[in-house]
Amino acid sequence: MSSRGGSSRGGRGGGGGRGGGRGGAPRMGGHVGEEQRKYFIKSMEEVKNLGATMFAKKDKKAFATQKLIEQGRKVERRKVPLKIGKIKMSKEKNRYDELVAQAMKNGGIMPKKPSSMKKDEDEKDRGLEMRNGKFSNGTHYLSKTDVKRVYTAGRKSK
Repeated sequence: MSSRGGSSRGGRGGGGGRGGGRGGAPRMGGHVGEEQRKYFIKSMEEVKNLGATMFAKKDKKAFATQKLIEQGRKVERRKVPLKIGKIKMSKEKNRYDELVAQAMKNGGIMPKKPSSMKKDEDEKDRGLEMRNGKFSNGTHYLSKTDVKRVYTAGRKSK
C-alpha cells in the first residue's frame, strides 16, 4: 500500500483530518459576507446583554462599568471610606518619606509626591471672599455699616 493519499494517518496529510488540509486550526467565519458578520456580532451582543440581566448585583455593576469603558465614557471612581482612606494616605506618606530619605542619602533624584499630598494651588482663589455682610439664597447682603467699613478701610484715621 502506498503512504500517499487522503486517508493516511500521521505525517503531513493531504487533506484528511480536522485541519482542512492547510495545517493549523480551521478558519472561523469561512465565506461569510460582511452583512452576515455584522448581524452575527449584533446578535452576540444581544445575547450577552440578555444574560447580563441575570447577573448578581456586583457583577451587574462590573458589566455596566465595562460597557461605559467600551463606549469611551468616563467611569465614576469608587469612594473609599474615610477611615480606610486615612490609613492609605498615611502609608503613602511614610513610603514617600522613606524614598526621600533614601534619595538624599544616595544623592539620587527626588521622587514625585503622591497625589494625596499635593495641594491645589488654585484652592485659595474661589471667587469672592466673605469678609463682610451675609450670603443667603445666592445673594450677598451688605448693611450700611458693612459698606462704611469697606470705604473707610483704606484710610487711616488721624
